Amino acid sequence: MEVKRFLHSLQFKVIGSLAVMFTLVMGTISFINLRDMSISSHDELQATANLLADAVYNGILQPMSIGDSQTINQQMESFRKNMTGGEVLIFGFDKKITYASQPARLHQDLGKILVNPQALEALERLVGQNQAPTQAFDELADGKPVLTLFRPMMNEPRCHHCHGQSRQTLGGVLVRRDIAKNQDQQSAIRLRSTIIGLSGSLLAIFLIYLLISMQVIRPVHKLVNLAAGLSGGDLTQTLNIAQKDELGELARSMDQVSRNLNQVIGLVGQKSQHMAEGAGAQAAGVEQTAASMEEMASMIHRNDQHAQRAKGLMDDTSELLQRAREAMRQLSGFMAETSAASDNVGKIIKTIQEVAFQTNLLALNAAVEAARAGEAGAGFAVVADEVRNLALRAAQAAQDTDSMIGDIVLKIKQGSQLVESTDGQYREVAVKVGEVAGLVGEIARASHEQAQGIEQVNKAMADIDQVTQNHAAVAQELAEEIAHFHTDQAQAAPARRPPGRLPAPEPGQKQDF
Repeated sequence: MEVKRFLHSLQFKVIGSLAVMFTLVMGTISFINLRDMSISSHDELQATANLLADAVYNGILQPMSIGDSQTINQQMESFRKNMTGGEVLIFGFDKKITYASQPARLHQDLGKILVNPQALEALERLVGQNQAPTQAFDELADGKPVLTLFRPMMNEPRCHHCHGQSRQTLGGVLVRRDIAKNQDQQSAIRLRSTIIGLSGSLLAIFLIYLLISMQVIRPVHKLVNLAAGLSGGDLTQTLNIAQKDELGELARSMDQVSRNLNQVIGLVGQKSQHMAEGAGAQAAGVEQTAASMEEMASMIHRNDQHAQRAKGLMDDTSELLQRAREAMRQLSGFMAETSAASDNVGKIIKTIQEVAFQTNLLALNAAVEAARAGEAGAGFAVVADEVRNLALRAAQAAQDTDSMIGDIVLKIKQGSQLVESTDGQYREVAVKVGEVAGLVGEIARASHEQAQGIEQVNKAMADIDQVTQNHAAVAQELAEEIAHFHTDQAQAAPARRPPGRLPAPEPGQKQDF
């Protein structure tokens, strides 16, 4: 775990960056130096080989011009004994070796000895096109690195007596110089330079790391610790870095930020505590108001129900009054008909009285006639007397009936008047009942609208209550969160739960602000 943390740390990144940078820089410098050294060494070897080739050429030119093969062989033997790590070959235009410091090379084809393609091309140009090569060639001779140079043997006038004038180049001299020792020296120099470069790089990296660690890493660690403390709520830390560079300015800015946060968080803590208490009191007041609104809504709802029932009763009463008015109207008609019938009965009674009166007169006349008749009319007189009695009784009955009918007619007229008066009063009552029914209907509609309005108000109060409770809960949480910060100011009083219910919001629940 510590290794993984170190691999992700700024120190490792700085060390790695410095190592890569110095490796690249020192590698580039070493490569350039070694390349320049190799080129310089190669140029020196080539210059030495050129001098040797010139010396060999000048040494064999005179014996070659006079055909002194013995002298040339002696020189070749001297080269073999005295020239360590090299050889000299003299070849003709047919590329056959005629003289050699190594006797084993005699009469061999030089084209088969050369292994460097560029050297072979230079040999072909030398013997075929009379073009003398101007550079040396790196080759392997018997598994050892050698430097090969060519010197053409020109057909000078002093050679014409033997070779004629047909060819400009009679052959050439090949000088080989062993460069294995030089390459070993260069390898040792490269190794020594690499070791010195790596050591210097490591030392430079270490010194630069110490400098960066003191001037950068340590202040950065302090900044990290301060940031960690700020994230953990500790606002009492300070850096006190006296550097004058950008890190010092950053440290002083962070100190100022910490002090500002210290003051602001302390002030916010006090304000949030007051806000939590005020929000709790407000929530309690809103809750009481909501409860009162609920009770008022219940009362208005009951009033609305009573108004609706009263409206129904008034509608029923109005209907009953309408039926009563209809019954009174029918009764009034019936009384009028009864009064008319009573008048007819009175007329009939008068007729009966007139008949009784006429019958009484006839009975009197019959009695008078019977008295005149004497005994012969005695029976008729009895009958006439009975008829007269019946007529008197009928007249008396008719008179009594007329008197009774008069009373009845009078009662009926009085009843008709009472019925008409009652009907008028019923009409007035019906009008008043209609007006009352209209008023009750208006009251019922107003009560219903009031019930709907108070229900909406109740819902609004419930929403306000919920929002207030959420605000109180948020204020309480804010006060509790602020209490977690460590400041230089006096710690705020422990957050107490404000009055009223404060439902804690669920995790992830959106708060209404």
